[in-house]
Amino acid sequence: MRFGQLSKRSTYNENLSLSYIFEDFSSSMYHLNEAKVIAEKLDDKQLLADIEWRNYPFICAVFGHVNGISTEDPAEQAHIEIVKGNDHLARAILNEMTINTPLLKYYYGLATRDKDLLMESCQDFIGKRSDHFFARLPLRAAQGSFC
Repeated sequence: MRFGQLSKRSTYNENLSLSYIFEDFSSSMYHLNEAKVIAEKLDDKQLLADIEWRNYPFICAVFGHVNGISTEDPAEQAHIEIVKGNDHLARAILNEMTINTPLLKYYYGLATRDKDLLMESCQDFIGKRSDHFFARLPLRAAQGSFC
């Protein structure tokens, strides 16, 4: 398989792993691991970093599997702390960042239990990114299923 095809296959698996965040942890992790194997073969340092420091902790946090999970990404550190119930620490981490993306608004809304901010995040996912899929995260939280 050519380099370009492998790269596309890795990205495909990475995206597919995220598509399972509302359904099944095992399927999500299976595809993320497939993406990681391919990224390692390609020695794609950027993709490996995205997988290890963002996507892996994100998926684990969405499913509540945060024991032993760490990351260098501050947003995902905050996400992990929210799931652990350490909202104060999560807010401290997020307060060091500019809350200007729908995902960061989602995390801050979770950490503060602010339904208005969660709905703003939902609206930003849809209005600014046309992303109805990830808009389900803050919507679900605002409806009472925090984290």
